[in-house]
Amino acid sequence: MAAAGRAWDPTVSLRLGHPALVLLERCRGAAPFRAILAHLLRLGLAFETFPMSRLLHFATAVSSPRLAREAELLFHHFTPRPNLYIYNLMLSAAAEARDSSSSSQRRAAALLYRSMLASSVHPDERTFLALLRSVERLPAGRQVHAHVVTSGLHSRVYLRNSMIKMYLDAGDVETAELMFCSTPVSDSASCNIMLSGYVNQGCTLKALRFFRATASRGIAVDQYTAVALLTCCGRPKNALLGRSVHGVVMRRMDPGDWRLILMNALLDMYAKCGEMDAAMRVFGEADEKDVISWNTMVAGFVNAGKLDLASKYFFEAPSRDLISWNALLAGFMRHKDFSAMIELFSDMLASRVIPDKVTAVTLISAATS
Repeated sequence: MAAAGRAWDPTVSLRLGHPALVLLERCRGAAPFRAILAHLLRLGLAFETFPMSRLLHFATAVSSPRLAREAELLFHHFTPRPNLYIYNLMLSAAAEARDSSSSSQRRAAALLYRSMLASSVHPDERTFLALLRSVERLPAGRQVHAHVVTSGLHSRVYLRNSMIKMYLDAGDVETAELMFCSTPVSDSASCNIMLSGYVNQGCTLKALRFFRATASRGIAVDQYTAVALLTCCGRPKNALLGRSVHGVVMRRMDPGDWRLILMNALLDMYAKCGEMDAAMRVFGEADEKDVISWNTMVAGFVNAGKLDLASKYFFEAPSRDLISWNALLAGFMRHKDFSAMIELFSDMLASRVIPDKVTAVTLISAATS
């Protein structure tokens, strides 16, 4: 291997021409990675840009977060000439670690970006996507937006959509609208981002007006559009509007495009609106069901006061999770059927389902009734 290392010049060739790098590409664990790293360090190859990029790729993208500490050490102490690819790897890793309680982790992406600019490495779309994922507050997001504009990348569709979503998630609907309207061409992805943003911010009327406007322009309805619209109808419990949306979805979507997530959204909308007969029809016609589908039916019948049907769906479900048990327990508690509640709780413990805070609150509420 040492002979192969002398014959291969990593400053010239970007091919995986060294046996250690070939092994690295096939590596599947932290221990083999450390052995390969030690070998490359002994050969002096790890200090070259291309081999280091492969090491950092494995440490940040393949094995993250297990090798996060090794990636930081390699970058800061063994990478004298990081290129755009390496900076983007580290920025993506920092964005994934932004929820860490460490303040240094939260500042890592900004520090990396400053180092990148100081090294005269020009950012690209991937750089700004990582920065957008790392921001926690709107002022920082606005700064990233300004750098995107000055870099001339503001017309990139995916990047623009990510910035629109960032503003919507932060509650700045007005800026998101300005960005959306300032683009000459809108695709289904950007329309779905706007629609979901309106729904998440509780702007029901805006969401419906927006959908009418986009539909009139011939933009296709997909499952993400349908889920956002159904969520929009379920929150105000508007059954008439929900049935209208269901009809639009049936007319404008190919049946082959229906997915489980859309069927569950339909169930959830009808259940929240108290339309359990319609929910039963959707449930019965569905080719695929999961635990969410069954839980929605159980919770819907509980809220409708039909505990017999709630129990029927609960016990017929092929699998039950903690949410299933809590939903039926809450139904028995609400209707003061304490004997059934105690029996169900005993079955829950016998099934080795561990209670949570919701279970405890339900039991305490029953005890004080």
